[in-house]
Amino acid sequence: GLVTCLAECCFGKDKIGCEIELEDPIRTDALLFGETQSRIVISTRKAESEKILRLAQKKKVRAMVIGKTGGTHILISHNGQPVIDVPVLQAHRAWKDAIPQQFRVK
Repeated sequence: GLVTCLAECCFGKDKIGCEIELEDPIRTDALLFGETQSRIVISTRKAESEKILRLAQKKKVRAMVIGKTGGTHILISHNGQPVIDVPVLQAHRAWKDAIPQQFRVK
């Protein structure tokens, strides 16, 4: 889903956080974890975002700026309400160690 994609974008070499503001009438869990088709997340310099938005409009593709990168946390709000605030390093550890923990000899 969308939140998984956003988190994985933060897990690069530098572990950079993000601040995301989502406005949508659907339920928060469906928005964040649903497997809606044909979504693309693009990270770009602020100066380039207008070019991307114009291209999307020209091609009749719905596009919007949903946030910015930076910081040490993954911060996500839905319709003005904070829903996720987790340090990038903590989220990365949970993501990286999830499968090995399941197969660990106890």
